[in-house]
Amino acid sequence: MNLNFLNKSDLTRSLSKKNNKNEKVFRSDFLVRYLRKYKKDLIWLFLISAVANILMLSPMIFMLQIFDRVFISKSMITLVTITGIIIYFYVVTAVSEWLRSKIVIALGLKIEKELAPKIFKESFKKQLTDPDKDPGIFLNDLTQIRQWLTGAGFFAIFDAPWVPFYVGVMFLLHPVLGYLSIVFILLIILIAIFSTKATADLTQICNDEERNLNTFMFSKLRNTEIINVYGMANNFRKIWNQGRLKTMKLLAFSNYKGEAIQQFQRQFRYLTSSLALGMAALLCMYGELTMGAMIAAAMLMQRTTAPVDNLTSSWNLWHLASDSIKRIENLISTEEIEKIENNESCTELKLENISINSDLKSTPVLNDISIKFVPGEIVAVTGPSGSGKSMLLKTILGINSNFEGNIFFNQYNASDLSDTFFSNQVGYLAQEVTMFNGTIAENISRMSTPDSNEVFTVARLVGIHYFILKLPGSYDTLIEAGTESLSGGERQRIGIARALYKKPSVILLDEPNSSLDNKGELALAHAMRHMKKLNCIIIVVTHRLSLIPACDRVITLNNGNLISDLDIDMWKQNLKNNMAKKNKI
Repeated sequence: MNLNFLNKSDLTRSLSKKNNKNEKVFRSDFLVRYLRKYKKDLIWLFLISAVANILMLSPMIFMLQIFDRVFISKSMITLVTITGIIIYFYVVTAVSEWLRSKIVIALGLKIEKELAPKIFKESFKKQLTDPDKDPGIFLNDLTQIRQWLTGAGFFAIFDAPWVPFYVGVMFLLHPVLGYLSIVFILLIILIAIFSTKATADLTQICNDEERNLNTFMFSKLRNTEIINVYGMANNFRKIWNQGRLKTMKLLAFSNYKGEAIQQFQRQFRYLTSSLALGMAALLCMYGELTMGAMIAAAMLMQRTTAPVDNLTSSWNLWHLASDSIKRIENLISTEEIEKIENNESCTELKLENISINSDLKSTPVLNDISIKFVPGEIVAVTGPSGSGKSMLLKTILGINSNFEGNIFFNQYNASDLSDTFFSNQVGYLAQEVTMFNGTIAENISRMSTPDSNEVFTVARLVGIHYFILKLPGSYDTLIEAGTESLSGGERQRIGIARALYKKPSVILLDEPNSSLDNKGELALAHAMRHMKKLNCIIIVVTHRLSLIPACDRVITLNNGNLISDLDIDMWKQNLKNNMAKKNKI
């Protein structure tokens, strides 16, 4: 993983070359593609924005009427009438702004509702290839996009087209005021560009380094037991704190610069109203403008520059949202291939020329493995550590997709089958048995709504039914992930029950007896024989010979190669012969 935050010179070089961010193109097409699906909402948003922006002229018109009509006529009826009208316009404007907010909030929720399941699914897949990376970052990216959609920056996009309209009204008041408004708008844009160039690269570097820090900590927190045992916590804390301090210094420097420029930009916008009022007063002195138009000009100038200021002020937020968009696009951009929805029991599992290479090993993890498995058979996979046994199971499951060759369930290639097939027809016990936050019954039922009969059946089958009944809440006893409330053997037997839940036709068990005592092993062997009678394909990775007598066939791997594939009688004979040879020596 990237640990640039540990190297001060790396940060300096990143700053000097501006992190190459000038070369990046914001990939808004991804977001636009989703926004197009909600064209109706966007049309309504545009129409309501039009009403709100037109009504923004009402305070200016009110001032014109007060100074140029009411003061001259001294008519109470006129004053009351235009006051009533302006109150009505303010109410309509408030309703329009409320409707705009309601539409964009609903729009953000719709986009999140559509993208969240895809992101959630792809995050899990990403975790298989990059387990040290926090998958929550992608959901945070989605939140970042939704916040931008519901913020002032997105509203400014719909207000910006009305800037020429306001400038046109300024020209109607007086051409000098119109040209002045154009100059002010250009100056605001130039200040914003300068602000972005001055702070964007530094802010981006800080965000990247902070993300690296969080990823670093996430990867280490997964191994808290080892860290505590060896007293490594202080070492990791020093590394993290060193990177954190450097990042915070850079961030503080970025904030100082950004805040100074932002204050200048804000005060300049306030100044535009005063300068507009001063210019209008000058024109009024020379009789080219009325008193009402003078006040209205100052108010209208503020409204003319507001959308531009909001748009430019939200550029940094757009940069962050754009980065989030790109990360999500990279995550889910691969075109979803239509999978086969097949729920038939597997009557044949076939591996053809499976090979896997690793950068960490000079020899293949698996080398041209071809095996056929049939129902009603228990197959043991043995071999020394690192021979590729667990990788074989993970490859069958699709956990490891980086392999050469083909895997067939019946006549279907594994890569063509949907997740539904694997969830219904395949049971799996990993070496590390994971418990999830939920009840015992939910953990056995794979976090679905538990089928009581099925849960009780598999619990009895693996010999944990009475153990569970003795727990405070029986099958409704809550388990918290990561806690040590259950022993290793108890967790493993619950994991075996989960693998057998609802009688999958293919059962893959990776070291299922590693934490079991003799009683547990007997229950496991009984469960395997029972599933064999149900015509299941059962593949068991094991180091311990005590489980092999329950098997029908033994496959031996070594250094990724298939050494032997023997029925149990032939394997026993080979073992006997090998023992005899050793005794002679």
